[in-house]
Amino acid sequence: MLFRSKLKNISLNYFSNKGLNTFKILNNFNIFLKKNYIYGIYGQSGSGKTTLLNILIGFVKPQKGSIYYNNKKQIFNKIANNYNISFLPQNPIILDENIFINSTLKFSNSIEELNKIKFYLKKFNLSKFLNYRFTKNSSIQSIKNMSGGEKQRIAFIRSIINDPELLILDEPVSSLDKKNSEIIFRFLKNFKKNRIIIVTSHKESEKKFFDKIINL
Repeated sequence: MLFRSKLKNISLNYFSNKGLNTFKILNNFNIFLKKNYIYGIYGQSGSGKTTLLNILIGFVKPQKGSIYYNNKKQIFNKIANNYNISFLPQNPIILDENIFINSTLKFSNSIEELNKIKFYLKKFNLSKFLNYRFTKNSSIQSIKNMSGGEKQRIAFIRSIINDPELLILDEPVSSLDKKNSEIIFRFLKNFKKNRIIIVTSHKESEKKFFDKIINL
């Protein structure tokens, strides 16, 4: 079980114009994360919020610094294979497939998984997707007509369906109204037990949902 994570002395620069210009994203950055907490990551556009998430997952390797999970130093490109981590990007992809496949990215789902999907569809105000038009591949045109908020909630279900130890959400409610945003955050308040949750945000109103705020 993953119960803590630490980034130590992380530095990352981006280069442009054939290496003539350097943009410092993170400089000797340190952070300590532990289970049962929801962390809100704040910062201006370009401050490194998404980059930080990618480092935690192991998608991006910094020029300097180390990452530790459960006090064990990690090899960046092996993190995703060693831990149950789920990542919800800002612009999730929706497949031209039925709602069950879109919720798990698997073409065959167990009865337990199907029941969980149905439960979450109801919980997040997506009950209309229980209609046969969305559950069968014979009429997937309706999938393509999802609103931005519906896509984001379907992708959110995808991110939680496997009970991740580390849940990373990049602007998860940016396309949602206040009511549906609060449903998501109230759910996370209970879901955080025995796991680490990290959320990027730019909305001051969302700070009340986080246990700790990290400013970049």
